[in-house]
Amino acid sequence: MAINPQAVRGPVTAVPVVAGTGVRLREDIDNNRVVAEADETVLCNTESNSSCTLSEAYTNFERIKIVWTYGNNLTSVEYSIVPIVSEFFSEDITATTNKNILLSVVNLNGNGSTANQFVTRSSLWKFTNANTLDLLKAYQLYNGNVTSITSMSVRRIYGINRIASN
Repeated sequence: MAINPQAVRGPVTAVPVVAGTGVRLREDIDNNRVVAEADETVLCNTESNSSCTLSEAYTNFERIKIVWTYGNNLTSVEYSIVPIVSEFFSEDITATTNKNILLSVVNLNGNGSTANQFVTRSSLWKFTNANTLDLLKAYQLYNGNVTSITSMSVRRIYGINRIASN
């Protein structure tokens, strides 16, 4: 039997193998098999609250996925760092008027005299080119006050479903 990512050939004939959107087929020669896996490529693996440089252009993919975190010290209570995933379609962020990405989270603070106050943390990012995501502004709205923060970080950026190569 012969295997490649497009077909499985038996002793007499080959059977075509096709993966759906977001799935790629990879040849595993050592084990004589085809492996189906998510079509995701890590473009940036960092913890940055200012800028991320991608290993290749995000426009090579149908969409991107951003894993980000937030954490801050409010009224002496440390909020744990929570990973959050956001996905964006490449066509949405390639238009010249729509390259900004808002990452935002709202939670309820239940501490002391300010119990049940909403806390909103947001960061506005922009693709300055196809390989660089830069922070424009990060802020927090808490107890009626808006303050700048540095507690929102991009952890990882994935390209999903490759549509072009470098």
